[in-house]
This record gives sequence, C-alpha cells and structure tokens, in this order.
Amino acid sequence: MKIKTQGILLFAGIVLLPFFTLAAEAFLLRFAGRQERIPMPMYEEIVPYLNENMTKHDWEKIVFRLSHSRQGADMVILTTDFRILFSTIGELPQGQTVNEQILISRLKEKDGRYNYVAESFPKLDENLFLLTRFDHSGKTSSPMVTLALVFFIAIGVTILFVLFVIVGIIRSVTSSVTMLEKATRRIVSGEFDLDVDIKGSNEISSLGNSLNTMRLKLKENMLRRSRFVMGVSHDLKTPLALIRGYAEAIGDGIDKNPGSLERSTSIITSKVKQLEDMIDDLLDVVKLDSEEYRGMMNHIPLAEYLEKFGREIKQDSEIFYCTVETKIDIDPGITVRMDNRLVNRALLNIVNNAIRYSGKNSCIRFTAFMQNGKAHIEISDNGPGIKSEDLSHIFETFYRGTSSRREQGPGLGLAMVKGVIDSHGWEINVRSVEASPAGQSGTTFEIEIPILA
Repeated sequence: MKIKTQGILLFAGIVLLPFFTLAAEAFLLRFAGRQERIPMPMYEEIVPYLNENMTKHDWEKIVFRLSHSRQGADMVILTTDFRILFSTIGELPQGQTVNEQILISRLKEKDGRYNYVAESFPKLDENLFLLTRFDHSGKTSSPMVTLALVFFIAIGVTILFVLFVIVGIIRSVTSSVTMLEKATRRIVSGEFDLDVDIKGSNEISSLGNSLNTMRLKLKENMLRRSRFVMGVSHDLKTPLALIRGYAEAIGDGIDKNPGSLERSTSIITSKVKQLEDMIDDLLDVVKLDSEEYRGMMNHIPLAEYLEKFGREIKQDSEIFYCTVETKIDIDPGITVRMDNRLVNRALLNIVNNAIRYSGKNSCIRFTAFMQNGKAHIEISDNGPGIKSEDLSHIFETFYRGTSSRREQGPGLGLAMVKGVIDSHGWEINVRSVEASPAGQSGTTFEIEIPILA
C-alpha cells in the first residue's frame, strides 16, 4: 500500500471513527428512548390521590424525569398513606396499600442483590414519594452508562487504529529506507550487479525500482566507456601503425624508387585523413554529451535546407555512379531550431552508408513530407538490407554489423547520427528488407521532426 494511501486511511480513520461513534450513540439514545421508556400512569388515573395544587403539567414533569433518569431500575410511586399509585415491582402491585412496617423492613433489608432509595417530590406534591430499587448495588443498565461505554470503546478503538497505522507506516518506511541506504552504498562502491529488491508497492519501492534502473544505466555506461576506450585504441592504432611503418621506410631510404615513394606518401596522406575523420567523429560524439552545442542552434527554414542538401548529394553521388531522387514537400514557412553542421553531418553519414552498401547504378531516394504535425525525412536505398540480428544494434557505439566488420572505421557513424537526432528532440527509425531471390531489398531511415506551432 502506498504511503499516501496509508496517510489517507489514517486521516479517514481519525475523522470517521468518532463520527460513527456519535452516530451510534445518537441511535442508541433514540432507540433506548423509544424502547425502554417506562409506561407511567396518566394524570387522570391518579388525580384523586394527588395534592390539589399539582397540575397536569407538574405530573408530566415527574413522568418525564422518571422515564428518562430511572431507566433500568424498578420504581414504586406511593402516597404518604402508603397507597401504591404506580409500580414496576411485582411484589408491590399497583392499587394496593402496603403495610408501613413491611415497607420499612424491606428498605433496611440487605440481601446483596438490591438497594432501595426513597425520595419525595417537595416542590411538586408533598403527598407523594418515590421508591426506587437498583439491581446489584445500584449498577443499572442505564442508556447513559451504555452510551458512555460505547464512547470510551470507540476512543480506544480509534487510538489502537491510529497506533497500528502509524507503526505500519514507520516500519515500512524505515525498512525500505535502510535497504535503500545499504544498496546505494554498495552501488557507490562499484557493485553494479547488485539487484535492489524492495518488496511492496509504496513510493519507496518505486524509488527502489528507479535505483535499479539507474544501476543498470550506470553499468551500461561503464561497459560502453570501456568499449569506447578499447575501440578508440584499436581503431587509432591501425592507421598510426601504417603511418609509422611507411614513414620509417621513407626515413630509412628503403623506398628510393619514385613510384614507391609516391605510393607511400599517398598511403600516409589517406591514413592521416582517416585519423582526422575518426577524431571528428569522436569530437562530435563527446560534444553531444555537453550542453554547449545547444547555443549554436538556429532557426533554419527546413524546406530550403533540405532542398540544398538534396542538390549537394546529387552531385556527390555522380562520383560513385549512383542516382539520387529528391522530393521535398514541406511548407517554405516552416522553420526548425537545429545545429546546421551536426544535422548535415548526420544526414551525410546515412546517405554515404546507402551509397556504399548499394553499389554502382543504385538509386537513393531522399524525400521529405508533413504528416500528423511532424516533418518526416526519409533516406531509402535498394541495397542488400540489414540483417535482422543487426537491426536493433546499429545505433550502438562501436557496433559493426555482420556485413561490415571487415570495413575500416570505428563504428561511430550511426551512433553519432542517433546522438544528433536525440539531442534535437527528434526521432529516428529504421526499417529494412534483406536481399532474397523472391523480391526487392533495401533500407529506409526515417527522421521525425516535431513542428511547434
């Protein structure tokens, strides 16, 4: 149970239990008043025995007083000559005259079961007096006693309920916080394989689940960092070793032939260019983890930018004997806030991959259109497609698909593309059909750009 729910339950219990108690007491009081009211004689029945000064209103006062204050007790109303006007005691029947000595002896009698109390009505009628018999030494089942008992029981139940809920909340919170503290310390010490298991469904359990998610993210980041360092080290080492080898050959005079010397120089230059491209990719990847580049974003007309980009890739594709088809269907008035250089680099990466994997005489389609309040950019090719086991990993850092593992490059290209798209608040998706004898193949990268009104 959530802590908020427990708090609401506690508050409801504190408020509602006294309310129900008061309602129960009101019901008991009314019920008792209806069920246990003593049937007193009418004024007309006993008027011959009353003082001439006692009115009907005075008698009704006596009736009201006795019927409400003597519930649970037996009563006898007598005249001063010991005539019984009203009686609830079987051995003292109404209408009879009791012997004075017998009555006095009964009043003095102490049998352990009854107590007798005699009182008069001096302000109403001096000719009347009341004899009351209490069972068990004055302990009666008066509704007031019952109501008081109900009230104190309700107070006790409320206190027990409040204590039970408070103790439950404190135990739950204390246990969960203690487990969280221990788990946090172990995670800080580097135990990323520790599973934080906190039972229950309250807010602290949810915090434990969040801590588990954070632990897995930290573990993933640590592994990614290790792969990053290893990948960079490996990919930088290969061109550097070639540069060093050819440079040493030139320095030692091994390559004295002009043709060999030119070839070595060309290889060194190409490897330097490869290193520059790798370093640019690394800088872009690192740059995406900072907030500095956001200050370089500008509002750019989307249609104009995409049309210019389309013209550029059309020219570049001719070198690789490829055809690029462009179709831009975007309102010229729509602008998008973006880092022009990074987005350009990301789109070029996708286009270059499409050209490289599709080969000569292939067709690359570059289209843009509006749908559901978003701008969609699609880059499609008719290449061999991406294998299904690679499709979910292509945006991971240093990942190389099964069809590209022998190619040069650090495997940062699509990871950088994903980083650029995510950093702008856009979405990128890929769908691909592998080559097969039965049909066409190809890959489509789709970028969704929300357009703010």
